[in-house]
Amino acid sequence: MHHKQAFFASAIILLLCHSSALWAKDTIQKEVTAQNSLHENYSSKLIPVEFIPFGSKDSFKTQIQVEWNPDWLKESSFTYSHGIARIACLLSDISYTDITANPKDNSLIRTYQSLGVSPSCIKTFYDIDYNEPDKGNDQCAFSIAHTKDILFITIRGTPFNANEWISNMNISDATEKESSLHEGFLKATYIVQDAVKQYIKTENLDTKKIKVLVTGHSRGAAITNLLAAAFSVERTFPEEHIFAYTFASPNVTTAKNIHSKQFAFIWNIVNAEDIVPTMPPNRKGWKFSKYGNTLVLANSWNKDSLIYEEKLIPKINRIFTQIQDRVYRPFETGPFIPLQITMMLTSLSKDVDNYYNGITGIHKKGTKLLKKTDMEAVLNNDGSEGDDSFMDKISEFIRERTGGVSDYAAIAVKDMHACETYFSYLTALSQEEAFSTLGFSQIIIKGTPDGFVQDCEGNILLKFQEGRIQYSSIRLPAAARNKGFNSIVIGFPANQDFKVLLSKTSLAPTAIKATIEHYDAAGILLKTHKNQKFYADASKLYEIDAGSCSLKKDCLYAKAIKGSEKQEIVEKTGLSEEQKAKLTFEVNINTEGNFGYGVHYGPAKIYLTLLTSTNIFNCGKTVDLQPGIGTQQNITGPLFFDLEVLFKCTWFPYNRENANREERFAVIPAARASLSIMPFRRARIFAAGVIDLKIKDFNDNAFSSIVRYNTMSIYGTGDTVKMAPSLQFGIRF
Repeated sequence: MHHKQAFFASAIILLLCHSSALWAKDTIQKEVTAQNSLHENYSSKLIPVEFIPFGSKDSFKTQIQVEWNPDWLKESSFTYSHGIARIACLLSDISYTDITANPKDNSLIRTYQSLGVSPSCIKTFYDIDYNEPDKGNDQCAFSIAHTKDILFITIRGTPFNANEWISNMNISDATEKESSLHEGFLKATYIVQDAVKQYIKTENLDTKKIKVLVTGHSRGAAITNLLAAAFSVERTFPEEHIFAYTFASPNVTTAKNIHSKQFAFIWNIVNAEDIVPTMPPNRKGWKFSKYGNTLVLANSWNKDSLIYEEKLIPKINRIFTQIQDRVYRPFETGPFIPLQITMMLTSLSKDVDNYYNGITGIHKKGTKLLKKTDMEAVLNNDGSEGDDSFMDKISEFIRERTGGVSDYAAIAVKDMHACETYFSYLTALSQEEAFSTLGFSQIIIKGTPDGFVQDCEGNILLKFQEGRIQYSSIRLPAAARNKGFNSIVIGFPANQDFKVLLSKTSLAPTAIKATIEHYDAAGILLKTHKNQKFYADASKLYEIDAGSCSLKKDCLYAKAIKGSEKQEIVEKTGLSEEQKAKLTFEVNINTEGNFGYGVHYGPAKIYLTLLTSTNIFNCGKTVDLQPGIGTQQNITGPLFFDLEVLFKCTWFPYNRENANREERFAVIPAARASLSIMPFRRARIFAAGVIDLKIKDFNDNAFSSIVRYNTMSIYGTGDTVKMAPSLQFGIRF
């Protein structure tokens, strides 16, 4: 659905959720009971957990019961466990609890105790001094606890302060060159690793027998990923005893052995609509990724859309609404938005070296901005949560820049990354429902075609004109953006089929280049088929198959449609309709020394013109206004032909040769023919031939040497009408 429709739908769902809160709790209890029956051979129990959403604007709290069975860790860590993932996500979420406010009694401590941990065995490391010279910003908060058989390590994600955000940007501050491991995450990993070694020694734990559950969200997930890999490399614990579950983990390494069996016990769970797991990028000169396996949550692009909207989303909202007191708001565009941000960032900085030393200065500007931002100002003096979190600030920024239209998207920015989103997915859905491996594709079209995208039912999902997306026409599930000069990007989910129709009204064939890219469910590029050319003109249009069918092909095939079939499509889809009216501005100068400017308004087929000019050599001797009408024809590609009829209404200030008032005004019929080229979007450079008509006893006074400086020769076979030609050069934009 369109984002506005999604907003109203969300409001309706929220009201329904409020009116049926008791029913929802009973339903959840029944679902958990049913899950318990699946593990009747184990000693499962329900853990009560108090949730305070991260960045919550009020003191909203709720309690959720989550199933826990320590016997799950008796299975191999190389096999994914949905039960362990739920508990791990729970710990990751409540790790954001403000431990320092009440160190001995808080949600994290109580949850550990519910898991069977004695209070004396719980160690929290939340008192961080970012001014320590050896550690600085590259630190993290974490906790360690153990029962007789299980060691728990929970690492908190990035908090409100700016310090750890600066560390997130520390890809390689020491050398400003690419290194195999993200420096900021690695330094924090060393701190956790040292604390774990000391804890094992103090508690006298048997590292050969004890099972280890290590988890974290966001920055905490990145550190978890590196810590788990280090445990394997250093043989700290047997790999089959390490259960590593990360949520929304950024990329951490450029190593090539990330998918080795050695690290197959690491399970990275990501939301494809979440930007964070795609950073630092894995595209072009950037080669960052994560150790272990990646599981992608279901979304409207990688699941059957009806099942996702009618079955999965209501289930997710039973949990999400209890935690957040509102419904979940997805973008519904799969990995498209994170991919576009990745493409833009890698265009600005092609690699790590450029990230530090390039002209754009992304690292320097980013860290400078973070240092100036008083992130801790969002906390009240008493240390309680303030009115706005960092994600709230991002959301507000988007809202302000779009005049409030994107309120839905602003909230979706928060939901895409929130640990509560991950927890709601895992708790509400089964393993089969929660994940998908279905990828997607995108087509990059270079040129200036007109056209649209249709779904399998013939509905038009978006339109583009002269190689420019009309954003107001976009309807989900299609997604698109304008890219650079005369280039557009269109994304297609692989859960249905689409058609892209391209047309061009040019007289001669116009070359259009197309590139198709295939991605996996997480948005990782699989393969690219570049610069496939085809030629469109007024006699034919092209039809391209996209969506699920495009992933099955090794190339992009464009079918040419001509004759009656083309005409039928044109009439049915409205391609024959006139183009939308546009407002363009013009600046020109001609060979007589006249400097002119003005505007044009209307569609290309027929438009209105209003120009004015002054002679730079006879400044002040004439004032004119030139209304007219014109038409434009595309010859081929960026080459255009314009023909205009103008009526120059010229007034001459008083002078000795034009003493009579009636001789100080003249109307000059004129015609202008111009050739223009459009090297950039909307900007056209042109050269024109202009013919002014001199009509005897009608406008002779407009052609005197006093009025017209350096007039070209006047031609004509008769005495009544003669032509005065001139050349003109200018730009339209």
